[in-house]
Amino acid sequence: MKILLIGSNEVYAIENFFKKHIQSSPEVEEVNLLAVNEYIRKHLNLFHKIERRLSPSINFLYTKLNCYVIRQVESFQPDAILVFKGMELYPSTIKNFRTKGILLANFNPDHPFIFSSRGSGNYNIKASLRLYNIHFCYSIESVKMFTEKYNVHSVFLPFGFELPDNYDTSLSEEEILGVCFIGTADKNRYKIINRILQEGITVYVYGSNWNKFYPKSAQKNLIINK
Repeated sequence: MKILLIGSNEVYAIENFFKKHIQSSPEVEEVNLLAVNEYIRKHLNLFHKIERRLSPSINFLYTKLNCYVIRQVESFQPDAILVFKGMELYPSTIKNFRTKGILLANFNPDHPFIFSSRGSGNYNIKASLRLYNIHFCYSIESVKMFTEKYNVHSVFLPFGFELPDNYDTSLSEEEILGVCFIGTADKNRYKIINRILQEGITVYVYGSNWNKFYPKSAQKNLIINK
């Protein structure tokens, strides 16, 4: 069985762990990761940045990307495709895969129905929900919604993490009392973090855009890390 993953190949991307463990299965002949983030980084210019801001779902860069993805799928000829999130893929591209008889799966590490920020979702995700054979969800409520509202098979898949091979698991380090949150800042998360800070609890945040919500030294018990 040949499986194609479509997503990101950044060091922190969950796609890397999926690829590592899927390819260890004896039933899997080959696994490839098609990094759409790499394609965008390579071709992105000022015009595309403006265009993406004006039209987050359909634009010239995404059109070129979708043509590229279709060519890669035709070349690799996978039996199954696992799309991570899928903001960049047009519904017509997903339909193209269906006509080839490819098993289509989606895993959205953000909410599949509620988009709290520009980077958490767009029209392409909404319009493609019914086109996948199966959705993997970290939320039991989302699993129920897929079944009841969209009539699409969905499976509960909770989040997990994997320590790097060289990680020191000893308990010799000093214990830090506080709350740690990892994720991109948005209005809802800002409100939650604010409530914790108001209780005098130290909060350590890791992710993008936190400086936008919290100017430097705005909160003495907030530590912003990148």
